[in-house]
Amino acid sequence: MAGYSSTTVGRLAVLVAVILMAGGKVAYGTWLGAVPSPIYVLMCFSLITAIFLPIYGRRTGEFALKPLLLLNVSTALCFLFFFYALKLIEPAVAGAVQFGSGPILSVLITLVATRARPDPIKALVCGGLVAGCVVLAVSAVTGAGFATDGARGWLGLGAILLSAIGSVLITIASKNLSLRGWSSGAILAHRCYLIVPLALALVLAEGAADVPWTPPLALTLLGIGLVGTIIPIVFLQIGIEKSDPHTVLVMLAAMPIFTFLIEGLSPLYVWSQLTAAGLAIIAVFIAIDIAFTRQKTIVSARTTSHGSGAEDTDARVAKGGGVSMSD
Repeated sequence: MAGYSSTTVGRLAVLVAVILMAGGKVAYGTWLGAVPSPIYVLMCFSLITAIFLPIYGRRTGEFALKPLLLLNVSTALCFLFFFYALKLIEPAVAGAVQFGSGPILSVLITLVATRARPDPIKALVCGGLVAGCVVLAVSAVTGAGFATDGARGWLGLGAILLSAIGSVLITIASKNLSLRGWSSGAILAHRCYLIVPLALALVLAEGAADVPWTPPLALTLLGIGLVGTIIPIVFLQIGIEKSDPHTVLVMLAAMPIFTFLIEGLSPLYVWSQLTAAGLAIIAVFIAIDIAFTRQKTIVSARTTSHGSGAEDTDARVAKGGGVSMSD
């Protein structure tokens, strides 16, 4: 995209991914209720492997076993638990808890791995996003979400927290591979080695014979999988390559806001005041982060115009999210 900086392209890619994934989650909960989540996951990630492995399988950068293993484990953790949780709680609540807790989990992981303390404003934003998640968690377990009872709500929230950890680790592992010369296509080609066999095992264990398969249902499954999961994952991978992990995770936190708006188009979901309050809190702190990042970028640009070559090293460390993985 000529005329746009790499960071701008990355943010636009994440934004497209967020909007498409938000719509996909509502569509999944609305029209694919009869399809077990492992079947959906198996179809999506089998297609990703079939598309990218033949083209990018040999076009990898520097081999790095630890981030590659982490990428595969975290992909399975993130998506298997997320689509399971969508059967139990409202998509906006599920997305908010998953992506709203992402930035604070990233800060904690970075703190443990590198002892690097976060910027105070980033810490404030992370705390605000967590506060919004708490409100949405209350919404889920009190029946304001999609849970039929409190027990199912707690089970859904547990699955979402595991999925949230997976999403943060995906971002960290992908960024590490990107800094080692891996393209987005190469990362997509090699991230499904665990999730595909696990999803297949779950499909065989649960059985697919009870699904009322019809041509319209099969086409709906394929369409929602392409538009709501496969294409967004490609855009998200591009965004991770071209942006820093904090920016990606904060932008992902906006997904439940879009999901909440799109839910109004589905007859299965009813907007609740508690859910709206939690999403409003998340929106406020995302706005704070955007304003802070913009101000920091302006200051950094002025400093760079008078600075030395040290900025290149600092930018590389910042872009990697402060977490490194050696073989």
